[in-house]
Amino acid sequence: MLLAVSLVFFVGPVRGRRKKKAASHQKKHRPRASSSPRALATFLSASHRTFLAAKPPPTLDFTPENHDRCLSLRGLMDNGKQVKNDNYAADIASIREARVRIAPYIHETPVLTSKSLDSIASKRLYFKCECFQKGGAFKIRGASNAIFSLSDDQAAKGVLTHSSGNHAAAVALAAKLRGILAYVVIPKNAPKCKVENVKRYGGQIFWSESTIQSRESITEKVQQDTGAILVHPFNNRFTIRFCICH
Repeated sequence: MLLAVSLVFFVGPVRGRRKKKAASHQKKHRPRASSSPRALATFLSASHRTFLAAKPPPTLDFTPENHDRCLSLRGLMDNGKQVKNDNYAADIASIREARVRIAPYIHETPVLTSKSLDSIASKRLYFKCECFQKGGAFKIRGASNAIFSLSDDQAAKGVLTHSSGNHAAAVALAAKLRGILAYVVIPKNAPKCKVENVKRYGGQIFWSESTIQSRESITEKVQQDTGAILVHPFNNRFTIRFCICH
């Protein structure tokens, strides 16, 4: 089983003088899944069973020669004409296509193992360490796939996004790699290190308030003023279609 992780943190039990109060607070605000090593391993084991139960449709590796065939398998071709399929944001063929597209622009990050977690989960676990990726996170995969999917005409006026973290830096970096402008809307309370990343990659920053309404409103205004293409941080097919198994 191959798992994509940036970092895994283990949080120990609550300690302090007021254990009863802490326990009561934990009960009211209990997270959906515990962060203990054993609970993590149990969750990963269940995910493994779900993964194995999935039956992907027949696919082909994407190459320029079999492009139409891949689109046909994805339901995007009908009698030689490209059609729209809104059933899924991504499937295995589109992920393989993304792998070919982004390969020149990303790192091939290592896969590590942990015998301790293996013994707890009674499974062989593999961790894809995207903390070593360009930009410090896996976000560069989706951002570069979205930006390098654009035609030259679409990319001419640059790209735009709103984010307070890794996606903002990823869009700025991917735009720099393509040689186009990147406009990034960032809330005023964003971590300074994230803002510095965007600046280092050449992104042009526009400030917003911390609310999603403010972020989207400023983004819409910037798009009207610049004509840039929006690369949404998550609601974008090409952002989702990055290949995590490269």
